[in-house]
Amino acid sequence: MQPLFAKPESTTITFEVGSLVTTTTTQGITLNIKILAAEPIVTESGYESVLYSLAYQDEHQQWQPLCKPTQDGDLRALALPGQWNAIGDYVDNEEITFACTSGVIGKCALWGYHPQQTEQGYSLQPFHQACTRMARADYCGDGVSHTQNGTAIDIYDRLSIQLATADSGMAFEAAWGTEGAVTIHRTRWPESMDYVQTHCPERIQSLPLENTSSQRIDALIFNDSFEQPQFP
Repeated sequence: MQPLFAKPESTTITFEVGSLVTTTTTQGITLNIKILAAEPIVTESGYESVLYSLAYQDEHQQWQPLCKPTQDGDLRALALPGQWNAIGDYVDNEEITFACTSGVIGKCALWGYHPQQTEQGYSLQPFHQACTRMARADYCGDGVSHTQNGTAIDIYDRLSIQLATADSGMAFEAAWGTEGAVTIHRTRWPESMDYVQTHCPERIQSLPLENTSSQRIDALIFNDSFEQPQFP
């Protein structure tokens, strides 16, 4: 049921507690949403934003939590500009997406890639988009995920918003851009390589991380993972 798209009355992404918003899910279902609470937060890159507690009205006219909980039980969502379509492409329009913290769109904003932020003169919107591809292991950029919930990974990027963890025991997996993996050194789960070889074999490259970073300026996000997948 996430993300959800809403058309606000103004261009600013702020909602008053207690207000009602009509939204449409990615499946085309119209829902009535109530803003239950709003809490200011700061992302890992220092961007000030707001997390909303949201409820939707079910078929029995009862109010239910809109978001699925994270592992820590967080049910809140960010309000982000634009939309993401069924295959994960970003659509820059006047709509607003309620991105739950349990989903990759919300996670990537909180990890430091808020799409409204500018860092070192660069818009982080492309970095946010690359992060959503990386988080879902969407290697071919076609909306097909190749990971499992809770799989351990290490994330870092060209702007050093996130830094590689020293001695993590992980190996370089892939470099990521807005349309999926730019180069794939190995897949997070070994069985995913068959899909990659069938659908986007040109992305499989054995370049080391250093060469990938210097030769592919479209590589924005990088990640490592365990050669034998592990869960935290």
